[in-house]
Amino acid sequence: MARNAFDFEAFLTPSERGIASPQPPSLFLGMDDARASVVVPLLAYWVVSIFYETVHYAGWFAAYRVYPTGEEKRRNLVTRWETLRVVLVMHAVQLVFGLVMASILEPADGAGVGPVWGRFGSAEFFGLQIKSIFPHAAATLGPKVLWNLAKVLQWSWLGLRQLATFFVFDTWAYWVHYFEHMIPFLYRRIHSVHHYNYIPYSYAASYNHPIEGFFNDILGSYISSRLIGLSDREAMVFFATASVKAVDDHASLELPWNPLNLWGWAFGNGMVHHNIHHQVWGLKTNFGLYFTFWDRVNNTIYRGNRRLSEAKEKWMAQKKEEAEKKEL
Repeated sequence: MARNAFDFEAFLTPSERGIASPQPPSLFLGMDDARASVVVPLLAYWVVSIFYETVHYAGWFAAYRVYPTGEEKRRNLVTRWETLRVVLVMHAVQLVFGLVMASILEPADGAGVGPVWGRFGSAEFFGLQIKSIFPHAAATLGPKVLWNLAKVLQWSWLGLRQLATFFVFDTWAYWVHYFEHMIPFLYRRIHSVHHYNYIPYSYAASYNHPIEGFFNDILGSYISSRLIGLSDREAMVFFATASVKAVDDHASLELPWNPLNLWGWAFGNGMVHHNIHHQVWGLKTNFGLYFTFWDRVNNTIYRGNRRLSEAKEKWMAQKKEEAEKKEL
């Protein structure tokens, strides 16, 4: 066996160090996972936002724009710069909150001990369960196949934990969002700020009243991750995915090869779903951010006949008519 090769025979036996695993290596600029889970999602937000804004500015993929070019200038109540200013302030609050919570819960000088060996949901846990429940099958499969099967179960478990966290956060966000629309005071004083962007800029996902931004986006997502018990590394994936989806939902660009289309296909809540909510005719529908469960239960799913592409179709028809007149 090579010096550093993985010992499949011994992977279900605790090492001589005991049951504590070493701290996993840093994934980002030497930060521990707690702090990376704060910084990485913000970077993901802006990387994707810059991509979409570059696409819009350069006029690329114009055929996939949901709205005609320049429509946001006509309909939005705030400029790009005002939107940017508010979003940067909210992200500064998010950064400070996250770093403070990371310092309180996991001081940097206390780092060094990783997850417990054989904990529920680990590859070792699933391997031991397979050996215990199906001893003959485990012996027949051999240690390498058993290890691979245990890893598949581990990754499936991690995926389910992510979905559970998204569902908890979606539940929080749906009902906060719903009452913000149903209670006139909350809408006028707080939530209407987000709807100043009828044609959202990609980075406008975090354009909110400070109270809503903190209570719904920052606190809601944080509490959801803690309720499910995500590790810091899992939380980093959750927050980054939520950030990227939020930007994508506000980008007004329906690219056919966008991997997030899979989310919309699987759960019915993609870019079109959220953009309908940003229209006057869809304002009191489609409150969910990640799923359509609560929209369907509470009968707030949009069931009308209006389409996001109406303005674009009208604009294209006018352009075609103008071109035909010039040819005459």
